[in-house]
Parts: sequence; C-alpha cells; structure tokens
Amino acid sequence: MDIIPYSDTNFSGLVQFIARMNGRGAHHIGYFGLDAVDIEHGLQDITPPLTETFRLVFDQGELVGVLGAEYDAEINRAWLYGPLIDHPEWHVLADRLYEQVCGLIPSTIGEYEIFCDAENRNCQLFSARHGFRQHGDHAIYSLPRTRPIPAGAAAAWEPCYFEQFDALHKQAFPHAYYTSQQIIEKLDDHTRLWLAAANGDLQGYVFGKTDPEANAGYIDFIAVDERYRGQHIGKTLLAAAIGEMFSNPAVQKVDLTVNASNVAAVRLYDSFGFERERTMRAFRKGG
Repeated sequence: MDIIPYSDTNFSGLVQFIARMNGRGAHHIGYFGLDAVDIEHGLQDITPPLTETFRLVFDQGELVGVLGAEYDAEINRAWLYGPLIDHPEWHVLADRLYEQVCGLIPSTIGEYEIFCDAENRNCQLFSARHGFRQHGDHAIYSLPRTRPIPAGAAAAWEPCYFEQFDALHKQAFPHAYYTSQQIIEKLDDHTRLWLAAANGDLQGYVFGKTDPEANAGYIDFIAVDERYRGQHIGKTLLAAAIGEMFSNPAVQKVDLTVNASNVAAVRLYDSFGFERERTMRAFRKGG
C-alpha cells in the first residue's frame, strides 16, 4: 500500500475514482461533486492547489483512497476532502492519510471540518476517533428546471450597502465559509449577489452562482434582516435568483444546502418544489 502526494498526472484518475464512489451514501463526502464535470471544477477551485494538500493511496497500482484539505487563514478553518476510500482496511488507511494531511495544513489553522452523508458510517466513526464533534445535520435540496417559479424581484449589488451587508451576513452566518468581503471579491458574470432594499435599508440578500458546464446553479446564502421577516422578502429574492439562473438555458437545476433544523427555510424551499436529495452531517474540531 503506497500513500503518495497528488500530482497533476493523477487528475483524471482521481476524478474517475470520486465519480465512482461519491454517489453512494455510504461513501459520500459533501465537498466533492457527483458527476465528472462538477468534480473537475470543484477540484480546480480548491485553494491551495491539490499538489500541496492532497494524498492518494494506491494498492498494486490502483487508486483506492484520497484525503485532502482546503483552508482559509482569514476564517481560520480547514475543510477535509475525505477520507474517501474503497478498501477493506478503511480505518487503517484513513488514519494514515489523516496523519499525513494534517502535517500539510499550517499549524495556525485552528478549526477542521468534515462534511459527510448521514449514511457514511465509516466517516462518522473516523470523526469521533479523532476528536471531531457533531455540528448539525444539513439537507441537500435540488430544484429541477421543469418546476414553475413564482415572479421575483431583486436589486443589483451596490457598494453603498456593504456595511449593512457585512453586519447581516455576520449575524445570519457567524461561521460562514466566505466572509462578506470574500463574497464581494467573487462577484462576476456567473457569481451574483441579489439584494432587497428600500429607502437605503438593506432588507435581505441572496448569494449564488451558476456553472453552465455542470448544468447547475447553487444558492450559497440567503438571509433577511429580522426587522423585515414575515413580508415574503426571502421568497421574492429566491425567486429572482432562481429565475436569473434558469435564464441560462444550460442550467438544468439549482442546488442548495440548509440546516435541517431550520424549519422556516425548509418550508420556503418546499414551497418552491425543491426536492430533498440527501442528509449530510457536519463535524468540527478545534475553534
């Protein structure tokens, strides 16, 4: 059994391995995609690059496991991509991979996160063994293009709203994987911020993106200021965001993730016809 650093010559084989394994609940890792195109794009976007923080396991020349990490010094968190392993010695290999990958993450990073399917028993046992604590269940929802969408309305991003946006984002998502400044820096033709505002007050926002090559859109964050809740602002914003995503004929679905205990949000997504695809479980260590 050989554990080696990832190199770009392994890219195609790694994508194929993840695509074969990650569709099954017993193996599913939330940070990896499901189809080959989505997986490719996700791997290419990881920071730092895979060559710095990914390790692969080979058994007689066959790829049987992977574990890697992405980290952000600004929010002091690392996300573990895996362990994703197809071998009878799952836990032995997972522990060996973890030891190596931990050595590749800066010691200044204080929090690690794992995100796996609720059916992924091996990953949950691994998390407990290494001192991770459960951090809630999350529902993965998907809305097919064929669903009718109600009319929506939203304003485009304007820098004058930054202070209010920053405050609302921190209040709604105190441990988010993007800061408000990082969100603004990501805005482009495919990554958008939709606003609800009146008389200079920011009432709510939706942040999301489209990936036409993967035929999908994704809603990252949606939040409404407490003062304006109960006025259907979230529904109107969400409809506007989804409508714009589906205006691209390549986008066939819109996905999102929500805390399974957030009854109001679940009710909103159900009203749009989102379909629940799986339940994920988050684990964190440190912080």
